[in-house]
Amino acid sequence: MQGQLYESAVDNDYLNYLGNKIAAFAKTRLGFTFYLTRATSINAFATPGGYVGVNAGLVLATDNEHELAGVLAHEIAHVSQEHIARLILAAKNRQTANTAALLAGALVASQSDSDLGTGAIAAILAGETQRQINDIRRHEIEADRVGKQLMQQAGFNPLGMQTFFGKLYTPGSVKNTPVYLLTHPLPESRQAALDTLQQRSKNLHSRDEYYLFRARVRSEFLSQSACQALIKQEKNNNKPAIVDAAWYLSALQALKQGQTEAALQHLAKMKTAMRRNRDVQLLRAKLQILNRQVGQARASYQRLWKQYHGDNIVAYDYAHFLSQRGEWQTAEKILAKQAETSSNPQMYWLYGKVLQQLGKTVKQQQMLIRFYEQNGQYQQALTQAQIAAKLPQADWQSRAGFEAQQKKFQRLLQQLSDTQ
Repeated sequence: MQGQLYESAVDNDYLNYLGNKIAAFAKTRLGFTFYLTRATSINAFATPGGYVGVNAGLVLATDNEHELAGVLAHEIAHVSQEHIARLILAAKNRQTANTAALLAGALVASQSDSDLGTGAIAAILAGETQRQINDIRRHEIEADRVGKQLMQQAGFNPLGMQTFFGKLYTPGSVKNTPVYLLTHPLPESRQAALDTLQQRSKNLHSRDEYYLFRARVRSEFLSQSACQALIKQEKNNNKPAIVDAAWYLSALQALKQGQTEAALQHLAKMKTAMRRNRDVQLLRAKLQILNRQVGQARASYQRLWKQYHGDNIVAYDYAHFLSQRGEWQTAEKILAKQAETSSNPQMYWLYGKVLQQLGKTVKQQQMLIRFYEQNGQYQQALTQAQIAAKLPQADWQSRAGFEAQQKKFQRLLQQLSDTQ
């Protein structure tokens, strides 16, 4: 793990939308999951199973949506081309030959006073390292090629990949090189004509969702002074969307300082269609609650639910608002269907709380088990399944389901124990 997970449902929602829009064109049967980490270094990474992590620091380094899409496309290509598996297999195939050669070298070294055996061992180890480097470079070139194809198919400009990788290049020492370049060696083709590429990339269009996403990451990870400098700079930008995103960032910063009225005023200064974006409306509703404008907040959530009916982010915030006011039945109606498709553990926790208030104990236990499972807390999930199976309210079908879950979690815990 490159850094602690950044568990922001709205930000991971955007990242997964963007990533899966690209991954839909990848030639693999794997599903993809994209997640943010709190690390501020510039890095992204793919792991077996279709998991792609993106550091917050990398998001901060992007200038447009095409650059972020370029990084995701590159990582998706690593997965679809099975680069990790190919590296492991290649290393395994070479291991037998290298072991035999090392034994021969050791034998020579043990029977002679010369450096011949020692030199042979050093040469074998150096050769193995070089072969690994060569494999990685080939994979990087292939990931660039396949990634650009995926970008084009998904409607993004491959120029974004070129400009992002190009501007990271530091010709100085390794210690000054961004982490991403240490884990992703830079082909020379990525470095060409950077100034020209960056000038062309200024005309690339980014969707409102990207600007709002980047603003939230900035607000979370940059200092107040850094945010204020960006706000001042971008309010003078000639792109209206960037100006509106600056007002959104101003509102987020005011909220962090407890200035809810000022935050609402900042949102009111947005002039483009961005002001009607889901994420802006959700922030406005939150500010209205904090500003004790409950009636206005209710109206905001009702409009949002009508406009974005079925959206998991809106459903959670609206149901949370209702549950805080004891409107359990209305909250249940909203959450019941959403819980079937949501991957947000907090959705299950909230739904479980609502079900508890309504006396629906068996269903509540099912939600708690799913909450622990989604969080990877298999021991707690097992304990909860054991408790649920003994509930007097549970019918035979429910008990059978809880018992099956117990066996599943026991297997998972055993597998985890075996790998340690």
